[in-house]
Amino acid sequence: DEGGYGGEVAALPHPAEGRYVDDNYAPLSAEKLKEVMQAESTSPEDAYIRVAKRVPIRMRLSIDQKKLSSLLIACANSELTVEIRELRLNPSDTVGGNGFGRSGADAFRSGYEDGGGPDSRRGNRGALGGLLEANAFPFDVTAEIYGIIYIFNPVDNQTLGIEEEDTEEVPADDVASL
Repeated sequence: DEGGYGGEVAALPHPAEGRYVDDNYAPLSAEKLKEVMQAESTSPEDAYIRVAKRVPIRMRLSIDQKKLSSLLIACANSELTVEIRELRLNPSDTVGGNGFGRSGADAFRSGYEDGGGPDSRRGNRGALGGLLEANAFPFDVTAEIYGIIYIFNPVDNQTLGIEEEDTEEVPADDVASL
């Protein structure tokens, strides 16, 4: 009896188990990762594992659709580069009869198809008018981004045949006198 819980302590899985994906986006076992990283030579099929670990991600956020391109650019230029594989806009929305839950273009078109519009005098402001009143931020959309983050492994200079040079650092005081 360990600690009064009435049983043995279960072994925890390795932290890398299923965390990374292979080149087909299937979860990579911790054993495979360890095998490739410790091998003296690597097959061409497993070379990508020696270069970087691939972490799958999913981000779901609400964003002003006018700023979406800035988000995608920031993902590509971040220090942990995000390779975006799929982007979904309003993924859980369903088509409804009143314009709610439709994309902006569909809601806009349906407002004019029934004779109404944003400035209709019949009292029916159309689907776009209803959408604007229901949403304080009319350009916000729900976005889901699915991708891969690459965590690059340190370069092994010895494997590459690169000799490290001893460089002397110049103290800051000496640099100022140059």
